[in-house]
Amino acid sequence: MAQLKNTTISDTGFLQLPSGTTGQRPTAAAGQMRFNTTTGKVEQYNAALAAWVGTPATGVVATGGDSVYDVNVDGTTYRVHVFTSAGTSTFSVAQGGEVEYLIVAGGGGGGQNAGAGGGAGGYISSVIGEMSGGGVTAEPLFTVTPQNYAIIVGAGGAGGTTSSTSTFAQDGGNSSAFGFTAIGGGGGANSGGADGRSGGSGGGTGDAGSGNRDGGPGTAGQGFKGGDGTVPGGAARTGGGGGGAGALGQRSVSSSLAGAGGAGVLTKITGISCFYAGGGGGAVHGGTDASGGLGGGGNGSSTLSVKTATPNTGGGGGAGRSPTPGGRGGDGIVVVRYPVQQENPVIANEPVNNADLILDLDFAKSTVYTGSGSAVTDSRLNGLTGTLSNGTSSTSTLTHRAALTFDGSDDRMDTNLRKPFNEVLTVECWYRGTKTARNHLWNFLGNNLHCNFNDGPFPLWMYWNGSGSNRVRYNGNFTDGTIKHLVFTHSGSTNKVFLNGVELPIAESGGTQTFSNIGAGGFNVGDTAFGGDMYVLKVYERALTATEILNNFNVSRWRFGV
Repeated sequence: MAQLKNTTISDTGFLQLPSGTTGQRPTAAAGQMRFNTTTGKVEQYNAALAAWVGTPATGVVATGGDSVYDVNVDGTTYRVHVFTSAGTSTFSVAQGGEVEYLIVAGGGGGGQNAGAGGGAGGYISSVIGEMSGGGVTAEPLFTVTPQNYAIIVGAGGAGGTTSSTSTFAQDGGNSSAFGFTAIGGGGGANSGGADGRSGGSGGGTGDAGSGNRDGGPGTAGQGFKGGDGTVPGGAARTGGGGGGAGALGQRSVSSSLAGAGGAGVLTKITGISCFYAGGGGGAVHGGTDASGGLGGGGNGSSTLSVKTATPNTGGGGGAGRSPTPGGRGGDGIVVVRYPVQQENPVIANEPVNNADLILDLDFAKSTVYTGSGSAVTDSRLNGLTGTLSNGTSSTSTLTHRAALTFDGSDDRMDTNLRKPFNEVLTVECWYRGTKTARNHLWNFLGNNLHCNFNDGPFPLWMYWNGSGSNRVRYNGNFTDGTIKHLVFTHSGSTNKVFLNGVELPIAESGGTQTFSNIGAGGFNVGDTAFGGDMYVLKVYERALTATEILNNFNVSRWRFGV
């Protein structure tokens, strides 16, 4: 084999790389490079990953945030960076592109002594079509470039602690990112002679005595005015609500009913629809205190359950009445998201091979499980469903590590898959096992096929068409609390198990290795209770090849840190 050393090619033409299909890949060694005609990409062999790595797709590559996860929103998978720690953090961009963002400032604290609710923190967002309320406007997407961006999350303002008139709770702190600054919510006023304070959303005015006092103004495009402290036609011994990002803070409607906080804005930028930046509720002497606005606003006084605003919503604090202090405003939040690259830049491979896929339960897909209730649905909405029972729960819902959690006692999931398998079958799953006593990961009913952990002397026992005489058994640790990729294949009289892309040697086998009418009675998880998490569960009506299994492992392992 000829070798070129320290060679410079100075031509205006081209360098022709070896090319071929995925199936024509050579016996790989570190440093090899070729053009893959199946994927249409240049690829190189990464020995550390034991995988051919494609050229990176275009798109943002970044780090930073108190939490980072992937979520499917209306058919698009986004990577979401959430900043919740008050103060300055860093968003580090290695590869640029357009990002969407939500910036919410800290909410103002609630006033005291029949005081007013705190104004919500200012709200800035580029997410179009998800906002309700006319107090905010959609900003353009922002194009990041490779550099470090300072992200500032504003703290919530402290509630009022004195009954002195003309005194205010503290304003919330500003939040900022990418040159945009959301203004902190105005602090709610105490009773007496002062108008509400301005802010992202304005603080309400407290008990106005015999005067007419106005709620504080909001910031144009970020939030609304706070509620007044009077009622039409006369004075009121009540406090107005703090303004919200989506609605005005309400004025007191009678001498015995304080003003409610203005509602915030609804968005699905994090993957879950929720409100941010609601105003705090007002308080009243001898009457009914008011509730905070949707979006974390605190309720007025101590007679309602929540006075402090919900953390990281930018909600305004609820007002107190003497001697009860006002509630603290909620800290702000900054969220940055962008579409996940079609191919992961580190471990790119061909797409997962789903030919002859019968059942597809990937719990990172919003169509499979919403996070509540007992219904599970095949991702393709093809009529195949599952039912959870005995308290089976979920974890990390709507993120790339979403899973069903089984308690190892009686939790289970039954599906309506009723199909006999004889000649060919594959069951593929990503799971985390925690129960070290006997338990079933998955099971076909009728003429049984069971996948058992820690049942007898072998850590993994597969058996079928009976109570254990027809079997294969494997050594290893399958329930050590780490996430694993486990695949079982059957073809004719050949049964194999693959762990993290590698075929396991059979430790012991017995009986007939052929199948008869497997699965006619159903398919479930946890027949004899499984303990741990199930992330992905797929059933194929064919036996995947070793190459396909390794590819499926490599293309998804980034999700689980394997």
